[in-house]
Amino acid sequence: MESFEAELIKPYGLHLIAETDEGLKGYIFCWQVADELHIANLAVDPEYRHHGIAQKLVIAAIDQAGSITFVYLEVRESNIAARRLYEKLGFQSMGIRKKYYSDNHEDAVLMALTIQLKQ
Repeated sequence: MESFEAELIKPYGLHLIAETDEGLKGYIFCWQVADELHIANLAVDPEYRHHGIAQKLVIAAIDQAGSITFVYLEVRESNIAARRLYEKLGFQSMGIRKKYYSDNHEDAVLMALTIQLKQ
């Protein structure tokens, strides 16, 4: 819970939630620095997965960030569903971060999206 709260007070943080009358169903935490947006955490309640919530959160974060050129994220190598979502949104795999996750030392796939600025 401490790291969750720490995310909320970062001055460069961008945070969005998805909620229904029953409460919080998903959230996205991003860091915006210069012309880059880094998706730090994206989560959706398991009962509400496969309803487009994650996709809507990613798109809304990119839209709200404004004038950005790149979006980056790391995703667990084993999280095929998330990787497919990001690929559907135009993200491309840029490499592997070895033993990135401290809980089980799983590798992360680094993914990036280049934003085409409107002229």
